[in-house]
Amino acid sequence: ATKTPVSDDFIGSVLSACQAKGLIIGRNGDTVPGYNNVLIIAPPLTSTEDDLKFVVRTVKEVLSELK
Repeated sequence: ATKTPVSDDFIGSVLSACQAKGLIIGRNGDTVPGYNNVLIIAPPLTSTEDDLKFVVRTVKEVLSELK
């Protein structure tokens, strides 16, 4: 792991791959000026444990696939 910020293209790839798997997430551009590289995951308060497991599993799969 590194603390080097990932590129805007990489974040775009993560967002696209998650969406293709049925998970819609966003990004926050205000956290680190100029990088726009923080993922926003905001599930509804009514999410079930299975819903949350899907979110975690999907993000982990996508990050592993895009390494």
